[in-house]
Parts: sequence; structure tokens; C-alpha cells
Amino acid sequence: MIQLTRPNKPQRLADHEVALTNEFKADTKKAVWKKAYIQNPLLEMSNHKCSYCERAIGKNSGQDVHIDHFKYKDKYPELVVAWENLLPSCARCNRNKSTHDVVEQPIINPTEINPKDHLFIAKYRYYSKDPAEDSVGRRTLDVLLLNDSDDCCLVRFQLGNELAEKVENFYHIAVDKEANLSTDTAAKNKVINGCKKLLKKCLPTAEYSAFMATSLHSDNNFIALKDLLTKNDLWDQELTQLFNESKNSVYDTHR
Repeated sequence: MIQLTRPNKPQRLADHEVALTNEFKADTKKAVWKKAYIQNPLLEMSNHKCSYCERAIGKNSGQDVHIDHFKYKDKYPELVVAWENLLPSCARCNRNKSTHDVVEQPIINPTEINPKDHLFIAKYRYYSKDPAEDSVGRRTLDVLLLNDSDDCCLVRFQLGNELAEKVENFYHIAVDKEANLSTDTAAKNKVINGCKKLLKKCLPTAEYSAFMATSLHSDNNFIALKDLLTKNDLWDQELTQLFNESKNSVYDTHR
């Protein structure tokens, strides 16, 4: 989960909000929020990912887009298309959250709260910085089941393990070729372009960016590789930019 910046309300929604709300109140089975002018800006806001688990959703992802009503629509029908109440979600997270009342028992809304203020990451799992049962962080994890072994943690582990293997490979190439790395074009390109690809997997636009960024930035081989490339004047401007951008998704790794 990463912090999201909500854009301004689409003008077409502003023009039709009252009518859509009344339409839903007259027939609560009508999915009045399923409008392209509502869904598309929400997907852009979340980088075409679930706002909660960061799984890719929408076209080409194989995952349907669900619009989560943060304050659930059955109890708060007046907010059924309120812009500030809508979040793009995967089916799993939307189903788990269901009719949980966030007013009575708050959870993290990533457009209003920075998740990193309440959570930290260790070994492909989220943990609440406040372990109390009624804390916002712990309740968020429990309501959304963000540490589900099969649906969440296994995927994160597989991606993180693949990332670690690639880092280790690039590091060993750089160490073995260090004396001639600046002039060995093939080795240099493999290491530098490999680092750039890994850093791009940590940007907010990438799937599971919080875990990927936290894993990469805390990887001892990557830290040593960055130092080696910097020492040999091979850590270029693009790497620096990608590194700095990816840091925004890095979580604390302890309470």
C-alpha cells in the first residue's frame, strides 16, 4: 500500500452527482458508479493498481476493477458517488472489506493517510507500528487480510526472491569485472541497465512497489553494488533519479 494523491473531481461527475445519488437511493441494485468518467481517473490515481494491496487491476492485468466505497454504500448512500469516498480496488480486497464501517472502526485510506505512518514491512509481511488490537494499522491488516499467505505473501516472496537473485547476479558481475568494468561495454551495460530495470520495479507505478522498493533498498548486495558503481563513476543521472523516486515507496523495516 502506498500513499495516493487524489485528483480533482471530474467535471462530469460534479454535473451528475446528485442525479446518480438519487438514482441509487431509488434502486440500490444499480451500480451508478460504473461510469468511465469515474473509473478511469480513479485508476490513473492508483497507477492501475488496487489501492490497498497494489495488485495490478484493469485492462491487460487479468484482474477486474472494483470501485470500493470507503464508507460503504448501504449505510452511507449519500456518498455512493462522492469523489472522496471512491477507491479502485481488486475483487479480493473489496470483498474482504465488504461492509466494514470505517467511521466506527477506522482503517487506512491511502488518499488521506500515509500508510507508512502506521505500518512497517519485514519478510514480505506488513506489521502495525502500534500492535494494539484497535490500532488503525492492525485493523487495516485484519480487515483487508493484507498478509494472507496465498493471495499476498507468496506473490511478494516470489517477486522479492526474483529481485534478490538478479541483484546478486549483477553484483557478482560488477565485482568480477570491476578492474575493466568501465571499458567492458557488454558487462557495463548488463549491470547498469539491469539496475535501472530493478529500480523501475520499485516506482509507484509498478505492481507491489512498496515491497519491491523496501526489498531492493535494504538488499546488502544492492547497497554494495551502488557503492561500487559510484566509486567507478558509473552511477549515472538516470540511476540517481530512479533511486530517489523509488525511495518514496520504501517502508521502515522495524517498529
